[in-house]
Amino acid sequence: MIKNMEYIQKYKKIIGIIAGIIFLGALAWGFALGPSPSNNGFSLSRESLPSSWEFTGLYNTPELTANVQKNIETLKEKINEEGADVYDIYLSIAQQYALVGKGEEAYDYLLRAGRQDPGNSLTFQTMGNLMESLKAYTAAEEAYKQATIVQPQILQNHLALIGFYLGQKVDAVKIESAFAFALEKSGRATNILKEYAQWLEGQKDTAKAITVWEEVLKQVPEDRAVKDKINQLKRKLK
Repeated sequence: MIKNMEYIQKYKKIIGIIAGIIFLGALAWGFALGPSPSNNGFSLSRESLPSSWEFTGLYNTPELTANVQKNIETLKEKINEEGADVYDIYLSIAQQYALVGKGEEAYDYLLRAGRQDPGNSLTFQTMGNLMESLKAYTAAEEAYKQATIVQPQILQNHLALIGFYLGQKVDAVKIESAFAFALEKSGRATNILKEYAQWLEGQKDTAKAITVWEEVLKQVPEDRAVKDKINQLKRKLK
């Protein structure tokens, strides 16, 4: 009986050691992968995250870097103040980290901002910009798309995604789809229509571009530049 008890105790110790090793290994693996996904809210897919989190920020002198660090410390002190706008503080800290090229820290605070106010698309536009700086273009696309989903009524969200696609020279089908979604969600806003018409011109789809410009003209009938554009394109078709 005593031998059995000793065996059980030894067995428990071994299990405990193994569990500890597994826990530490998982923890190390998590650090190796970079910031973990948020437990509550949007986060970028792990496979899309950058291989390196460092980049050259706008502020890259010792003096400017020191000033940014002071700003960050000041902002962190404000988080627990009564009536503090925690979302704005998190976003500001993320932006400060981005200024000095600290991508991992910037992303971490953007995740915090996203959890604080999941419905604010500014988080995801900022995240898209950050991921572009880190050359993590799949992650940037995810972030820009999320901005259009969270607040589809904001035109700038759609224009940011479309601008990203144009800069990356993605296939026309994807750009066409982004324009269609933007026009649907914006109620066919004039600015989106203008961008779409210009893109169609670049695609040499003159007939369709004319149709879109004519729709723009119905919204702004006194715009002489739009009238001239339509006449110019119609002459091309002759």
